[in-house]
Parts: sequence; C-alpha cells; structure tokens
Amino acid sequence: MRWCDLWRGGLDDLSISRTSFTWGIPLPVSVGDPKHVIYVWLDALMNYVTALGYGSQSENMDLWPADYHLIGKDILRFHAIFWPAFLMSLELPLPKHIAVHGWWTRDGAKMSKSKGNVVDPKKMADLYHLDSFRYFLVREVPFGQDGDFGQRALIDRINNDLGNDLGNLLNRLIGMSYKYFDGVIVSGQCEKYYSEELKRIQTVIGELDQLMVDIQINRYLEYLWRILSIGNKAIDSAKPWVRMKEGKEAEVQALLGFIANLLAKVALLLHPIMPEITLEMGRALKITLDAASFKTYVTEGQLLADFTIEKVPPLFPKIEAPLIAEASGGLSIAAP
Repeated sequence: MRWCDLWRGGLDDLSISRTSFTWGIPLPVSVGDPKHVIYVWLDALMNYVTALGYGSQSENMDLWPADYHLIGKDILRFHAIFWPAFLMSLELPLPKHIAVHGWWTRDGAKMSKSKGNVVDPKKMADLYHLDSFRYFLVREVPFGQDGDFGQRALIDRINNDLGNDLGNLLNRLIGMSYKYFDGVIVSGQCEKYYSEELKRIQTVIGELDQLMVDIQINRYLEYLWRILSIGNKAIDSAKPWVRMKEGKEAEVQALLGFIANLLAKVALLLHPIMPEITLEMGRALKITLDAASFKTYVTEGQLLADFTIEKVPPLFPKIEAPLIAEASGGLSIAAP
C-alpha cells in the first residue's frame, strides 16, 4: 500500500479513551474527567518506547528509532499516521522504515479460529523442522503479499529446493571427496579452473544486500539458489567420475574445492534464515559461521584453506506424504 492511499479518505480525530468501562489507564487528575480511561491505541503504541525506558530514569533510548518497524497490513493506518504523530508530538525520531507484511490464508480465506482453518505453526515446525518451515514461509510468497498455505507446497519446497538443490549438493561433495581423496578438500586450483564461476558468484553476492534492505527476502533466497545452480551445473558439466578414469585428478580436486567454497558462502548467507541447518553445513565444511568468516569468505571472496570434510547425515530426508492429516474440507488439521 502506498502512503498516499492512507490519506485519501481524510483524517478524523482518534478517540484514545473510553467511558463504558473502568479497566483502562485513568487520565491524569488534572484533566478533570474521571469517567475516561485510556484504552488500546495510545497506550499500546507507546509501549514501543516505554519498553526502552522512555520517561524513566534508566533509559535505553539510544536503541530508538527502529530501523524497520514490522507490522501487519491491517494495522498500517495506526502505525503510519497516528504513531508518527505521537512521536512528533514528543519530539522523538520516527522509525526509518515501516515494513508491512500480508496474511497467510487457507483456500483464499484469512485464517480464523471461528472458521476452523488455522494452521498450527508450532506443529508444522516440529514435524517439518523449524528451519525448513521458516525457509518456506519467507521463500514462497513475496513480502507484503498474501499467501495461501498448503502442505503440498511446503513439501515441494523441502524436497526440491532444500533436498535436491542444497542438501544433495553437499551429499555429492562429501561422497566424491571420500571416494576419490579420503575426504581431503583442496582449494588451490579453484581459480585456475573456475575463475569465471567464482566471479559470477561474487556478482550475485553483491546484489544481495539491497534485496534485504528492500525486504525482498524471497528474491534474496532466489539469488542464493542461483549460486547453488552454478555448483550443481558445474558437477554435471565436469562429470568428475569420467575425469577420474581419465587420470585428471587435479581437475576433480579443483571441482570439489570449488563446490566446498560455494557451499561455505551459501551457508554463511543462509544462516540468518536457517540457523540450525547451516551450522551442520559449517560443521561439515569446518568453518565457523560468524562475522569474521563472513568478512573473509563472502565479503572478500577468499578461499577455504585445505581441510578434511566431515561426514554429516542428509540434511533434508525426502518427504513422501503429508506429515499432518487434513480433515475433510481441507480446513482443519490434526496430527495423525
């Protein structure tokens, strides 16, 4: 929604008090009207700054303003008009950005307990793994738009994006490394054989920051998967199993080193969205997922030192059927 859309209907006064009950916050005695209590919007919005200590002796107001104020689209008017007005009256800075998300729906309808079409997010996360569920939620639908939730779509993302594109690439790397070189990964020949691919990866990485600034998380992930595509295509093109028979061990070692470096960059870039799974990737690749590693391997584009890759179980076992049985009508769900 554009800012100007909020103003087209004009602005009316906002009632911040009620007289029909007494359990709100009483107005100051100096106001002289004991029947009125403050309710919901004034006091609720003020929580953003009073939680930091505004108005008290112990303030953490150096944490204000928020870089991004994340809200749902149904409360945009209050956060884009009234809350800024409150802040301006207090001479406090406004949030730098307001990021407005849409709704998850079922069969095109907004989820509602009364309709019985609510999806239990904890149950989904427990059964499908929190990291995989989180990936689906931010990858499936562009930020700001509504998205219709379906288990089949979730399973497809896990099996295809995560299982085939990401998990299988790591599996292939581990398998070939131990089959051909006792698990030892060497990066020394990467630039000789894969200089163009490394440049393409750094070009993609250079576009990622702005996508996050613009809250285009689904496109951020789409770009990360372009990097994985480069790795999978490199294996298919190189056919290392053929080159080993031809005695071209140096070329195969360079390929495996390239794939290891590619996966290290992806693990670091994917870590905020899939923190547990990427830690497993980091364990296999013998890298620590921290700011120092990010600077070294992502920002500066340096290559990994020689290491012995660690065997880890498959990250995304294939899901053959929905893990939660859906009742007739497809609206309510229950654990099998």
